[in-house]
Amino acid sequence: VVKPSSSAARIAGNTSWLLGGELLGRLLSFVAVLHLTRALSAGALGAVELGLAIFGFVVMVTLGGLDVLVTRRAARSERNLGRLVSIYWQVGSLAYLVVLPPIVLLAFLSGKEAPAPYMMMAFAAAAIVGPLGPRFVFVGRERTWVMALAGVVAQLTWLVGIYSLIRDDSDVRLVPWLWMGAELVRQALLLWMFTRWFGGVQLRVGWRVVSAWARASIAPTVGRAARGVFFTGDLLLLGLIGRIDELGFYTVAMRLPLFLMGSADMAQRGIFPSVARLIAAGDRLATGRFQMASIKIVLAVLLAATCMLSAVAAPMVTTLFGPQWQGSVLLFQILLWRVPFSIVSGLYRNVIWAGAPGLEGRIGVISAGTMIASVLVG
Repeated sequence: VVKPSSSAARIAGNTSWLLGGELLGRLLSFVAVLHLTRALSAGALGAVELGLAIFGFVVMVTLGGLDVLVTRRAARSERNLGRLVSIYWQVGSLAYLVVLPPIVLLAFLSGKEAPAPYMMMAFAAAAIVGPLGPRFVFVGRERTWVMALAGVVAQLTWLVGIYSLIRDDSDVRLVPWLWMGAELVRQALLLWMFTRWFGGVQLRVGWRVVSAWARASIAPTVGRAARGVFFTGDLLLLGLIGRIDELGFYTVAMRLPLFLMGSADMAQRGIFPSVARLIAAGDRLATGRFQMASIKIVLAVLLAATCMLSAVAAPMVTTLFGPQWQGSVLLFQILLWRVPFSIVSGLYRNVIWAGAPGLEGRIGVISAGTMIASVLVG
């Protein structure tokens, strides 16, 4: 018997923890970026942002589809979570070994000026820690305060490292390793909390089981990777085909929109367990009502916020980042409008993940193809 959706109070609490942790964590990360915008040149900052985009893409490709499947399983049942974590480790590690060599080759062949190729390889290497922390368990079992705490501690580690060690362009090669250290802290906390509540990890899992999970994750992985390209592909393409210093200006404009979209993604994760249970129970009417209520709340808040932020874009950019980044103001005003549309699409994506995760592959490929074509044409 599948448990129905959680109470409104539990959903609100679950989402609040994710949002609160995400907001605080991203605020700490934003403060670290403010330091980088003042310490580094446009070219060095562009190289760091290209590396971060590579990191996010690698994590999305290796864990994106798998996250959907294991979170859905964890939301429906608390049984065999140790076995599920072992599957997560093994499938994620195998996917990483497949993805890493092309990234390294791309870095060598990119022809970009230093330190961009180094950043691409170093941040790709840092993504190896991604599968270590069983974050999906805490989302599925609605103990999201653990994810919030781990995220805040990780970003605080990153902030202290950046302010302590990055002074100018000569220190830029330390940035990816500081990022990797912060991610290790996050994953270690998640794993420690898992063992306290749910016991150990069942390391021995048959190859047939692992390969079955790997095959099942391909379709949703294609969808999530394509969606990742839709959101960060502009950074990747501009970094690879454009000038690195221009990427620095573009990423300054993208910082706040990415912050808002990332925060909304946490809210989406907080809602997902309830959607998964409603879909499993076959209650289409309740699912539709739940979705409509969520969309109304999101649009009411975000459309007003987008208009307000666009109106004060110029003083906001120069105050936060400095007058040298004035060229990012118009880009910032345009990119803000990605936020409400991406968040509404994310709410519909919950239903796809819960009911037909393979469908996202086709949708994501179409979206990514449209984005890539628009960047190349532009």
